Amino acid sequence: MRCGELVGLAMCDVDLDAKTVEVVRSLGLDGGEVFIKSPKSEAGIRLVGIDQKTACLLRTHQARLAEDRSKADHYVNSPLGLDLMFRRSPNGDLVRPDLVSRSFTSEWLHAGLRVGVTLHSLRHSMASMLVADGFPLTEVAARLGHSVEVLMRTYARDLDPQDREERMVETISGRF
Repeated sequence: MRCGELVGLAMCDVDLDAKTVEVVRSLGLDGGEVFIKSPKSEAGIRLVGIDQKTACLLRTHQARLAEDRSKADHYVNSPLGLDLMFRRSPNGDLVRPDLVSRSFTSEWLHAGLRVGVTLHSLRHSMASMLVADGFPLTEVAARLGHSVEVLMRTYARDLDPQDREERMVETISGRF
């Protein structure tokens, strides 16, 4: 997921029994103000599967949020009117996508890891690895919220030309 999509997740978007997250919105910034926007493309509205460990972590997070609500003098949905999964306090303070990105980069560098890695570059790396490992292009594209054409243009450029052509033919013919 993109950072804005992640911080835009509402409780109603997460189905922990089905282990899915529905991506239907993103949070953006305009002059320092946070606003709701649609995902980057039409394909960006999607259902993403999550693994068991992530589902367990989110279940624990939801329980912690419920506990915070019970302790708060008053509980307020975010200023955007959403019951967001991730927020800074029980009073609904928003987690801004730019701050998440900066915090990630800061922690990454603090750990002594390679310079230049961002949350978004991890998204690109994951997509490139899935394509290189032979995952169905339609599946990778759907997970990222892209069309197969955008996926091939953006993420599969490292494949040799023969492999690229074969994978596109397989996708078009419905084998993937």
